[in-house]
Amino acid sequence: MIGPLFVVLALGLMTWYLWLNRLPPFDALPVPEPVTIQSVTVAHDGVRIEGTAHYPVRIRYVEPARIGRPEQTRYLFPMLPLRDTMGRRVRVIISSAREPEHLVSYADLTIDGFARPGGAFLNGPAIDALRRAGYTLEDDLVVIEEYPPPAGRPLEPAPATP
Repeated sequence: MIGPLFVVLALGLMTWYLWLNRLPPFDALPVPEPVTIQSVTVAHDGVRIEGTAHYPVRIRYVEPARIGRPEQTRYLFPMLPLRDTMGRRVRVIISSAREPEHLVSYADLTIDGFARPGGAFLNGPAIDALRRAGYTLEDDLVVIEEYPPPAGRPLEPAPATP
């Protein structure tokens, strides 16, 4: 009696874990919903957001390997409203596998990705680095985890907004 119940429970927990972490077979990307920096929330699943990436502060971290995903280096940088290079109040942070160009300080970008709560990605050193650079983090901070490139295609430079 305990054996079949344990198997059903284990399969249910494994399915929940795979779904929660978007691992195969639940790794299909949702259609991105266009949102603004002011309107994005973690209630959105897939989002398309436009804004100006601020590259003077680049935070590099290594995402550890997980089941179905290899270890990956990611870069965090603040995104402010389009063409805002002077603002310092940050509501959106981008997490991308693309390394920002070293000679570029600001770039107008359109990013497709998952909306995640800020506390899930930012730790003490990352928050301190942003504050030392003069940025103020909003209470309802959202991290946009950029979608991975399609299988077999390398990362390309981020598309610029005209």
